[in-house]
Amino acid sequence: MSHTITLPIPRPLLTTNQARSRHWRIAYRAKNETELLVRNALALAPIAPRTIPQTVSVTWFAPDARRRDSDALDFTKKAVLDALVKSGVLEDDSHKFVTSSTTAVVIDRDDPRIEITIADTDSRSTESPPAN
Repeated sequence: MSHTITLPIPRPLLTTNQARSRHWRIAYRAKNETELLVRNALALAPIAPRTIPQTVSVTWFAPDARRRDSDALDFTKKAVLDALVKSGVLEDDSHKFVTSSTTAVVIDRDDPRIEITIADTDSRSTESPPAN
């Protein structure tokens, strides 16, 4: 089962490079604002606590075709994971509960936004590999 929540913002509040080069207070504020956006989105479309491992993807539907690195979303992804834990959707964001987290950039000139997809991890992918 998967769930998608949408943050109605045209771009991340802060990219990873910006967070690294700005004063810590600016990064702290952007992280808190991102967490608030996630909590507000969850209030509109609640997601029950997930009890099995999950994969989480953050996709930025950018307003133009400028060159962007998908890893620029890593700062946003961390804030999203923290908000999902604080909201009770995820018990923790460790590898035991989030087996994979990804970022992507897609162009959507008409509806720029950030989407977060939370999906059950295939149980076969969480098992240990067979011993030789």
